[in-house]
Amino acid sequence: RDLDYPDFDNPSDFISLSSDNEYAIYNGNVKILALKPDLLKKVIDGQVRIISVKKFMHNIEEIERPYEMVKRTHWQGKPFFNGALARVNINKDLLNEEALRLLETTEIELPTCNTFYNVLAQAIEVIHCIEEIRNLLRELRKINFLETKNSEFKVKAGKGVGAVEAPRGTLYHYYKVGADGYIKDCNIITPTAQFLAKLEDDLKVFLPDTLEMSDSERRREIKMMIRAFDPCISCATH
Repeated sequence: RDLDYPDFDNPSDFISLSSDNEYAIYNGNVKILALKPDLLKKVIDGQVRIISVKKFMHNIEEIERPYEMVKRTHWQGKPFFNGALARVNINKDLLNEEALRLLETTEIELPTCNTFYNVLAQAIEVIHCIEEIRNLLRELRKINFLETKNSEFKVKAGKGVGAVEAPRGTLYHYYKVGADGYIKDCNIITPTAQFLAKLEDDLKVFLPDTLEMSDSERRREIKMMIRAFDPCISCATH
C-alpha cells in the first residue's frame, strides 16, 4: 500500500463473478461493471449488468489468429478487465473484516481503472482468503468423515458450463459428455486469454506517458504494467 503507483487511467468494462451473500469465488452470476470517463476524465459509475455464466461464455468473442500461439477475447467488441481489481471493484462490500480493514488503509477510490492497483487488490484478496480458510477449517473440524457415504451416480450424455474465480481472473469451462462417459467437446477460457487484449490496450494508452523517460525507466514502467496483469501465456494457448 505504501508503494508508488503510477498515475494511470484507462476506463473499460470490469467483469467477475458476483453473489448477493458472499465474495464470489465458486458461485454466482457474471457481473459487468461498465466504467466510462466524464468530461473531466474522471471515472464515474457506469452501467451494471448481470447475466448467467452460460450466456456470458456462449457470447464471448474468442479471437484466434494463425500467426499467434495465444487466443484473446472481446466482450461486445472490445477488451475488458478481469481479475483481482475487477473483483474488488465489483464485490468490495462482501470482503471480510480483515480485508476491508486493509482496503480502508489505502488511498484507492473505488471503482478505479488504474491497472497498477491490481497487485494491491491481489494482496487484499490474499488476506480475505486466509481469513475464509480459517473459518472453513473451524467448520471442517466438526464433521465426522467416517459417517459419510459414497454417492452412486449414473453416466449420461449432457453438456454444461462452469466458472470459478482463479487468482488471475475468472476461469470458464465448457464440456460436452457422451453417454459413454467420454468428453466429446471442451472449451476453456482462461483469465489471461481474457485480459490479454486489455493489457495491449492499456500499453497503447500508457506508452505516450513514458516518452520523456530514459530507456531504462521506460522499460521498468512497462514491465510494471505487464506484471500488474500477472499474465500466464502458457495458459492462454487453450
